[in-house]
Amino acid sequence: MSDSHPLPDLAVLLPEGWARLRFDETIDAQVADVVAFVLRGVEPRRRDIARVHLKRMLGDAVSRAGDTVHELWLPIAPTGGVTIPVTVTVAAPPSPLDPGRSASDHLTAFAAAAAGSRFLEVGGRPAVRTFSDVPGAQSDTGEWTALPRRRLITIVAPPPGGEWLVFFAEIVVPQDGAAEIVEACEFFVDAFLTTVRFPVRDAVPEPAGGR
Repeated sequence: MSDSHPLPDLAVLLPEGWARLRFDETIDAQVADVVAFVLRGVEPRRRDIARVHLKRMLGDAVSRAGDTVHELWLPIAPTGGVTIPVTVTVAAPPSPLDPGRSASDHLTAFAAAAAGSRFLEVGGRPAVRTFSDVPGAQSDTGEWTALPRRRLITIVAPPPGGEWLVFFAEIVVPQDGAAEIVEACEFFVDAFLTTVRFPVRDAVPEPAGGR
């Protein structure tokens, strides 16, 4: 987090049971609110352990945010009775993009570099979505110490003079019914991103008296 990297101005419709963390000077208070909300649904005898786990997990996310991560969207309660194994990070590109190339050139290059990529719009802005699969890790006994994940990477072109944005959606891939669950989660992410809205800049005011 850094004052030299102002957060993007965007709106999103959060699903039931989801929280939105914006990495600004209020992040500690935001984390405290999320922890308090989650603990209300935990048995009293387990709240101390749950509090420590939640604070560590969210604290790690804050520590990893650095200067490029703007927001984290994550489930903290079931959505329609189901906990969706997805998190979404909103960030700047990992490395600066060449300002001498047009946005369409960049998007075309991103699409050409990854199999299965596709063009779409996010908040009315052109974008490209790619994906990558991250293998899990197993112990010597064959137990999963880290489940496999699928990462959906949506790169959104900026408005004139604006900044590029990247939406990283990470799907935890379970071992039972993996293909069906991943497909459902990808559909969920696509629907989620359709709710993103960016402010309209330099709108022309209506004449006095309206129409």
